[in-house]
Amino acid sequence: MKGRKIKSVEDNTVRVKKEYLKGKLIIISGATASGKSFLGMKLAGILDGEIIGADSIQMYRGFDIGAAKPTEEDKKKVLHHMVDILNWNDSFDAGQYSKKARCIIDEILNRGKTPIVVGGSGLYVRALLGQNFNLDISGGDPEFKKKLSSISEHDLYVLLTKLDESRAKKIHPNDRYRIERALSIMHLTGRRVSDLEEEARDNSYKKPRVWIYLKPDRETIINNINLRTGKMFEMGFIEEVKALLDSGCDPVSKPMQSIGYKEVSTAILNNDLEGIQNKVAIATRQYAKRQVTWFNKVDYDILIRSTDELIIED
Repeated sequence: MKGRKIKSVEDNTVRVKKEYLKGKLIIISGATASGKSFLGMKLAGILDGEIIGADSIQMYRGFDIGAAKPTEEDKKKVLHHMVDILNWNDSFDAGQYSKKARCIIDEILNRGKTPIVVGGSGLYVRALLGQNFNLDISGGDPEFKKKLSSISEHDLYVLLTKLDESRAKKIHPNDRYRIERALSIMHLTGRRVSDLEEEARDNSYKKPRVWIYLKPDRETIINNINLRTGKMFEMGFIEEVKALLDSGCDPVSKPMQSIGYKEVSTAILNNDLEGIQNKVAIATRQYAKRQVTWFNKVDYDILIRSTDELIIED
């Protein structure tokens, strides 16, 4: 089924045999607030599955409300992996994610269960499938990293564009983490990241898989984001970020620079929380738009607009 885009035109549903999915690697991707977690839980119940998170922030302890982590009730029903495994200052990248996730997937398959990867981090999913160049740079050069941290995002992006224009075009100018990572790789290897990526294209993950792309219409995504953002603030999102900062979490650390946490931490440090909920909603909508653009290009197998459209038949 790989490479085949499945979508029913007649009744707006996709019907898949249960036996076809069991024992395969299931990937559920889509923009934030598209319903990935709900669908993951649904399939885990039907397929005797376990969920592997592919969300770069859910892995950090203490980053709960803004990362929309699985509830305690969900974790009791279905075993979740790659959640709450890192401290805010731990170094972690797509290459490390790929190694850990592949080991977990193998363990799940060996137990006769179905591994279900759920998340909106396209970079991590690409790394898992071997569609992205991965290099563990956690050891790195601390002095070089320190030097990079003193340079503005704009200047870093200009530098990356000069050194590796092809790689720079794939990174958002404000994505400081990925810009610094690209520059660090070139510093350590003496080679362009785009060249290393080209050499690594054949490092694909050979497990049989079914990639499900959940793509609600734009209006649904916007409404879901607005509702989720409101719920986050009702649950105490501001208090959560304050507690993280008070515990010593660096406001420029990777998890604190993620959508929502960056806006709220900046507002707290500037003592200006006016309109912060709307700012977070806007930033999340912009992020979702970028996610949709990326996922539209992937080699998914099944496209659905709603979690109700996927029907698993015996």
